[in-house]
Amino acid sequence: AEGAVTTVDAVASTETPAVGDTVTLTATAANADAASVTWAQTAGPAVTLSGTTGPSVTFTAPAQPVTFTATVTGTGGTATDTITVTPQDQVVITAAELRTRQAEWRISGTAAITTLNPVSIHLYEGGQPGRLIGEATPEAAGDWTLRVRGGIQPNGATQVIAVSEKGGVSAPFTFSTRR
Repeated sequence: AEGAVTTVDAVASTETPAVGDTVTLTATAANADAASVTWAQTAGPAVTLSGTTGPSVTFTAPAQPVTFTATVTGTGGTATDTITVTPQDQVVITAAELRTRQAEWRISGTAAITTLNPVSIHLYEGGQPGRLIGEATPEAAGDWTLRVRGGIQPNGATQVIAVSEKGGVSAPFTFSTRR
């Protein structure tokens, strides 16, 4: 019959959580004959779902995007919907300065993930991370500092950006200069 196949809409309580937040996924079927909902993770680092069946499940947000598929089965057929949850940027630049006399960069910031998560700091060129200025390692509290003498020259760039190995990307940050 026309329109007999169940349709489903999978949604997240937030599609941009902070790392470590609990996220609830909910599948809503368009017709009332939905007999079962099954959840499966299809991409991203493995997370533990509170269950694999039922209209709602929860998980703890990792540092990278994760994708799930909800499959609804009912008397009208089967339908699926996919949802991707992408964590907020977890790397922040709090200060950036170029001291031109010795080509010394002083850049600091924070990272939410501190274990095995080096942060590389680049010039922001052409709308993306460009030439590498250097790399910093977050301390236990999440703070990191980069101090490089004889570093690269900006050659027209006015901003820097930080990228963590665990997938965090800061907003572009306008650096100051002084002699």
